[in-house]
Amino acid sequence: MTQRQPADHVGRSHRITPTANDGRRRMSSRPLTALAIAAYAGSIPLANWMISNVGTQNFSDGPHVIPVGFGLDAPSGVLAIGVALAARDAIHRLAGKRAALLAIVVGVALSFAVASPALATASAFAFALGELVDFAVYLPIAKRSLPLAILVSGLAGGVIDSLVFLQIAFGSSTFWQGQVLGKTWMACAAALTVWGFRCFTSQGHGQRTQGTS
Repeated sequence: MTQRQPADHVGRSHRITPTANDGRRRMSSRPLTALAIAAYAGSIPLANWMISNVGTQNFSDGPHVIPVGFGLDAPSGVLAIGVALAARDAIHRLAGKRAALLAIVVGVALSFAVASPALATASAFAFALGELVDFAVYLPIAKRSLPLAILVSGLAGGVIDSLVFLQIAFGSSTFWQGQVLGKTWMACAAALTVWGFRCFTSQGHGQRTQGTS
């Protein structure tokens, strides 16, 4: 006659406990998370510095601009948007929304060290508003396709960010068309980068799985 196991023993036998592999994965993701947060936070002061130093200044106290195609110019800081979008996706996947919001706060604070107070304030307000729009668009689409989420959310946030930033910083919406076009190019580049990276890492994971089976 077999003895029945105690109920608490049965519960323990089916309980899912963290494994050593889970701990190693969390540890291995920490350097990547730190790198992504640094890149994301750094992209904000980088964009402000570029606007004041890189490109051609068409009028006094105006932004330094670069050509972005179709006869349009955009403030040169638009080049940093690709870095911000790709890094933001990495932060979302590795550390969540709170870490991304923390990176925004750090980046805005750093902006005051490399740009004028007016430019840094405009950047802070416009970036925060653009990111809120970005978050609202990014999260639902990311459940289906991360590259598509980066592209669509980048475009949505870019339009809001461009109009608000140029108006606050320079009192004019001149270059907003070029700004939006430049951010479109950067959103496409970031989406392709994330897509390629995910394909590379998924292929490597598949090879490791086959090797251990």
